[in-house]
Amino acid sequence: MKKPMISVIMGVYNGSKHIQNAIFSILAQSFKDFELIIINDGSTDDTLSKISAISDPRLIVIDQNNQGLTRSLNNALKIAKGDYIARQDADDISIYNRFEKQLAAFEEDKELSLVGSSMFISNPNGIFNEIFHYPKTDAECKSALIDYNPFIHGAIMMKRSELIDEGGYNENFRYVQDYELWSRLVPKIKCENLAEPLYARLRESDCSESTIDKTEYVNKIQNQLKNHENIRLQRESFTSKEITTQGIYPLLSYPHKYTSQLALTFSKMAKIARDNDLQSTVLKRNALFYCPWFGVFKEAV
Repeated sequence: MKKPMISVIMGVYNGSKHIQNAIFSILAQSFKDFELIIINDGSTDDTLSKISAISDPRLIVIDQNNQGLTRSLNNALKIAKGDYIARQDADDISIYNRFEKQLAAFEEDKELSLVGSSMFISNPNGIFNEIFHYPKTDAECKSALIDYNPFIHGAIMMKRSELIDEGGYNENFRYVQDYELWSRLVPKIKCENLAEPLYARLRESDCSESTIDKTEYVNKIQNQLKNHENIRLQRESFTSKEITTQGIYPLLSYPHKYTSQLALTFSKMAKIARDNDLQSTVLKRNALFYCPWFGVFKEAV
């Protein structure tokens, strides 16, 4: 296999419920030149069999003893060959044109090293009824960094060379490993978030690590950032009132402007599921979005 343009890295532990949908959303991308490296981190459920049921030559699956997400991502980085690294969480969905849009941003601005995006987010019933918007420009992201993580980890794409030069993820951080990485990387590079939502997250109690208290890790990162001269100077020079205090972001909006992208993503995912002789009840349920101007639910596929 020739060297791909993008290496997508994913770690999964007991993610049987959502793993196939996450994979479908990557395989449904309009930009096709990628490899998807999945680290099965010692899952004790049927995650591995769910992954194995999907056939595509771009899938690289590594089965290992449980080591945690941070080390899993570094293990994936060791075998990644792409010029760009894209993240994908095992219980989220990438919109079908995510890679295309992010690569276009890199092409438009050669100085960019990291590109994220806004994000669809569901209610607890799995209906995508909101969009979370994050700081957009390089100046906004750097100014916000002291107060909170200005990027959705699963939605980012970055230049592989700079990530490797930075040493990858810090394995002393079992959680918020992305925020810790940005605290080292973002002061040195140019970054941005695209306004368009190119990622979708299920807001369910059993997804990711949402119930774990990460305060200790976050405080350690923010204390280090407060003493970082580049970040401090950037913050002092930034005058926008949009980002000056903790808690302003994420900004919320409704998804009606982007429902066609959401609908087409689910349609493409459903086709890949059918091509693999698989059915997904979760996919069918989540193929709904809320139309606030009608006050009713509409089916996206």
